[in-house]
Amino acid sequence: GASAGVAVSGYGSKDVGPEALLRMADLAVYSAKLDPTENIAVYDEELDRRLTHQRSLESALTAALHASGDELRLVFQPIVRAVDGAVHGVEALLRWSPPGRAAVPPDVFIPIAERSDLILDVDHWVIGHALRHMERWPSTGATEELTVSVNVSGRSLLDRTFVDRVTSLLAVSDVAASRLQIEVTETALVSDLDLAADQLAELRALGVRVVIDDFGTGYTS
Repeated sequence: GASAGVAVSGYGSKDVGPEALLRMADLAVYSAKLDPTENIAVYDEELDRRLTHQRSLESALTAALHASGDELRLVFQPIVRAVDGAVHGVEALLRWSPPGRAAVPPDVFIPIAERSDLILDVDHWVIGHALRHMERWPSTGATEELTVSVNVSGRSLLDRTFVDRVTSLLAVSDVAASRLQIEVTETALVSDLDLAADQLAELRALGVRVVIDDFGTGYTS
């Protein structure tokens, strides 16, 4: 397959020099590669604004992952057992509040991260910090068996270094592997079923639990 980016100078468009024209075409082909339903994109000012904004967020998120502050943080949603109402686990959810600006919703920054290998670093950050939070929780009857669920991108599941990353995080943690649950979506499974199956088998061999997110919808039904 191929992707094409189109940019026009003159002929009803404003005249631009060769370097600007190449930059415009580069932005257009970048846009074409991001959209799996289209392989051709034509540059316009709206595309320029949108991609510039995306690249700015991507750069800021990369910096946030390596910063020592609380720009990125986790919140935990309880998972309740329907039979008796007891909380038997939590789901770790990532939140991003850049300094000096409004919080960026996950449905904005996660898709941007998923378009590149940046999502691998995001997933690594979330798993590592979720395990650290669990280490700090008091070991009582109510919390010692508590599980933590982490949503993992399909890109991570299909990355051959992912299992080694999880192994390394567990090795430096006092949290049992059985208390970590990896949530995967069906899209991660259907894009490369053989590799996904191998990765899931290795995770389960470590003791990590694997669950299907949004079970009963799409192909999982």
